[in-house]
Amino acid sequence: VSWNHQLTGTSSLVASITRSRSEAVDDPDLDTRRLTGTIGVTRTLSPNTQGALRYRYQDSNGSDNYTENSITASLGMRF
Repeated sequence: VSWNHQLTGTSSLVASITRSRSEAVDDPDLDTRRLTGTIGVTRTLSPNTQGALRYRYQDSNGSDNYTENSITASLGMRF
């Protein structure tokens, strides 16, 4: 599920959540369940420049157990 909302003429809010499950045919110990959530803001800084800030949470259970939190900032320019 994803959602995008225009906050102003130059910025928008993006959110998504994904749930997945993978199953091994021969070995149930290899089954994995994963939940990923993302929220972020994108802003046009100038006609040729855009910046974004995103937070991502991921929880994986099964053959590979881990929890991940990450923050990503990006800057894009057109030439």
